[in-house]
Amino acid sequence: QILIPKISRGSNSQNKVSDADFFSNHEFNIRMQQISRRIYAPAVNGLQYETHWFFERSRGQYEQEQGKMTQSEKKKYQMMNPKEQKITKTDIAKYQNTWRQYPYFVSLGAQKNFTKFANFIVDEWDKDDVQFNEQFYRNTVVVAILFKCIDKLVPKQNWYEKGYKANIVVYTLSFFHFLVRKTYPDHELNMRYIWDKQSVPEPIYDELVKMAEFVFLHITDENRPITKDR
Repeated sequence: QILIPKISRGSNSQNKVSDADFFSNHEFNIRMQQISRRIYAPAVNGLQYETHWFFERSRGQYEQEQGKMTQSEKKKYQMMNPKEQKITKTDIAKYQNTWRQYPYFVSLGAQKNFTKFANFIVDEWDKDDVQFNEQFYRNTVVVAILFKCIDKLVPKQNWYEKGYKANIVVYTLSFFHFLVRKTYPDHELNMRYIWDKQSVPEPIYDELVKMAEFVFLHITDENRPITKDR
């Protein structure tokens, strides 16, 4: 069973297939898919129904599942699985490595970052797969909510100049988690509160704005240290 993915990978070495594609059938991704279809995010913003954060285990899965649906079925499906709440494998890698305070991995690009994350998952899965449960997926969604919030707030700031947005977002969120852990070593961020609200609380939003400016000034500082590709 362990050899099959490696053999397949070797035989397809001439094809433009990403590392993420080869990781699709790992038990981690299968479990994340199952969880994403099972748990519901709370109804918010006046909606009368709960929704899924849809995990796309293989590319195009979100559209493929709608392939044979009628228009009414598609409408219901899209209501329950909003496209803006779709999470891909490379998204999970981006969110998790950002939260794990490896912004430099994320900044290497989607595929390099994904390889780092996949290696981490394989090792951790062998040690204790139970940790990758519903709570893990909810927490990943919370990080996604924080990530998307920063991504939207940065362009609105008067200090922002075009460029470096992706880096600002990643480093801001990593810095935020670093400060939470440093300032409150015996506590962790109340992820459940953000999950229940499906949004970032105003006090946290205000702090993220400040941190984003700090990160921006640091990234654009002409005297900043330059590191080689990891």
